[in-house]
Amino acid sequence: MKKNLFLIFYLFALTIFAQKNEINYSFGEFTFSENTEAYLFGNNVRLRNEPNTESIEIDKLGILTKIIILEKTENSQIINGVKSNWVKIQAQDKIGYILDNFISCSFLSTDSTIYLSRIIKENKSYFLDIRKIDSRKLKANAVQIKFKIPHSNISVKSYGNKGIANISNIIFIEYLSEACMMPGGGKYLFLKNGEIIIDIELSKVSEAGMFWHTEKLIFPESDKNIEDNTIKFIREYGNVVDESSQWYETKIVERQYKIIENKLVPEFDSKSE
Repeated sequence: MKKNLFLIFYLFALTIFAQKNEINYSFGEFTFSENTEAYLFGNNVRLRNEPNTESIEIDKLGILTKIIILEKTENSQIINGVKSNWVKIQAQDKIGYILDNFISCSFLSTDSTIYLSRIIKENKSYFLDIRKIDSRKLKANAVQIKFKIPHSNISVKSYGNKGIANISNIIFIEYLSEACMMPGGGKYLFLKNGEIIIDIELSKVSEAGMFWHTEKLIFPESDKNIEDNTIKFIREYGNVVDESSQWYETKIVERQYKIIENKLVPEFDSKSE
């Protein structure tokens, strides 16, 4: 399995906030429910008394400042290549407006490390912009890095270790496919001691009335026949022969992988399965 160095910092060490309301991106736009708690990705973020850059500056807020998002306005501008709306927030006893691109869409604190993230766009490509912070040093020495994602419609979930020994957390970044031939699937990240030790990318593609293929992982937590240090990879191919008579042809490929010394054995390469 090819390792990208930036994945050492990859959130995916990333997760949705441990709270009732969720924050994520839907086709590049920051989405959330009112009264959602969040944290600032940006540093020295200007809190203003009106939703525009000409209004009075109330305060400057630092990275990791905890806020409550009160409401989203229609006022917007392009920040880091994506549409960013002005949102009304509360930071301690102060209420004002900031641009939502300076809010992290994720917050994960594990192994003395905090991870924040947001989406940015450069030219025609989308990237996940990540900040990794050593919580023992508070807000100092944030490491920033980015990596390319297939599109901006994503959701992120944290699953604990899913029954795998010596893994502190498993994160899944899902690529949500809302249209035919739009890349789906996602990436699993296995964390240990604050680092990504294993990453597995899965694909999902479908064309209505023609064919599909899906890939997924099965973990010990959900299948008692799988050992604690083992995962099962499943790929299903399918095509439609005659939809009117519900005639479909499918092929299923399964393989198990053991986690030995922070590596998958055998080496994972879904293209070779």
